[in-house]
Amino acid sequence: MVIWLRAFRWKNLLITVFLLLALRLGINEAFGFPSVLPDWAFALAVLSTLMIMAAGYLMNDIFDRHADAVNRPERARLFKKYTEEQLYNVAIYLAAAGILIGGVLAWYIDRWLYTALPVITVLLLYQYAQRWKGQPLIGNVVIAFLAGLVVITLLAFDVLPILTEDAEVMEKFGGIIYVYLIFAAFAFYVTLIREIVKDLEDIKGDLRAGYRTLPIYWNERGARFIAFILIFIFTIFFGRFTQMMYGEQNNAWVFVMGIFLFGLAGVWLLRPGERVVNYRLAQNVMKALMAYGILLLPAFSLLT
Repeated sequence: MVIWLRAFRWKNLLITVFLLLALRLGINEAFGFPSVLPDWAFALAVLSTLMIMAAGYLMNDIFDRHADAVNRPERARLFKKYTEEQLYNVAIYLAAAGILIGGVLAWYIDRWLYTALPVITVLLLYQYAQRWKGQPLIGNVVIAFLAGLVVITLLAFDVLPILTEDAEVMEKFGGIIYVYLIFAAFAFYVTLIREIVKDLEDIKGDLRAGYRTLPIYWNERGARFIAFILIFIFTIFFGRFTQMMYGEQNNAWVFVMGIFLFGLAGVWLLRPGERVVNYRLAQNVMKALMAYGILLLPAFSLLT
């Protein structure tokens, strides 16, 4: 059981569950928005997302086996117990189940075209694992896009149908779309930084696998400088944005300070000129920043 939990990146799955719950409870229900999906359907939407993510992680491990032998040797245990064909079949079943659930939900809300969202997600995950992971920057952008797509998919299934059909609801709650889009951009940006840092950490194994990730294509210092610039811009922009959103509240400084602290930690860890960088710690800072951003969602409803 433990070996499967590690293969499915249970911590990342848990963060995704918290994200979807924060959007549903901290935004929709907190503002009284009449969500399209009942609780049972929302639970199925979460399950579909987790299944597709787990399938993506498994496919990535299959195609990334040689690099992981150096970067993350603990994952080799999975291949000692199961054949590559068995693992690939599990990934296919998970992806198919996730798409099927997505199709059922699309039928339930009478939006058949929305089935394309889980299908596109699976196709992108497969292409990433097979082809794009070893190319400079494109793999990072694809994973960042998929992180934002999780938010967009919930927006499509749980929010848009009623907004597009009921003018009164649109007039009252139309601004909720921007909350979703802003957080999708947040998820994209933070994930992009984390993926570049992850490539910096995995240089040795990626070289062995013949990859040409950004640190290999450009060199470690160049890739680190890009990550540094991205986190620096993030610290200024999102810190300012948070201040604008909560600026009139007396305790808003707590939320603004959190953004700046995580951002400054990333800036300090990735600063140019530093010879030895703890990339694992920098990755954890980005994960903590994502978790902090999720906590800001219910805080948004409390302070507005």
